[in-house]
Amino acid sequence: FKMKDGHYTRSIAHAWAASPAVYLQRNVLGITPLKPGFSEFTVTPYTSNLQRASGSVATPHGPIHVSWELNGNGEPRIEVDAPDGCAYVPPE
Repeated sequence: FKMKDGHYTRSIAHAWAASPAVYLQRNVLGITPLKPGFSEFTVTPYTSNLQRASGSVATPHGPIHVSWELNGNGEPRIEVDAPDGCAYVPPE
């Protein structure tokens, strides 16, 4: 976007620009809220052709950090670091 006098000439805050972040958070990392504000959440990654992924999602309680890597059986080994106020519920 062109800038004029140090300001953008149009808004860069549009939903289309945020959709990749939502896709990565929900699908690749697999972070899904079960209750409002991520007070409870689960992690079920869609691995596709990836061997590993890591990232974070912002919550009202602080960031949830998730990383996963496929083990020898092709199943993801998931590591979760969540702040107080966010409870990880493993998938069934």
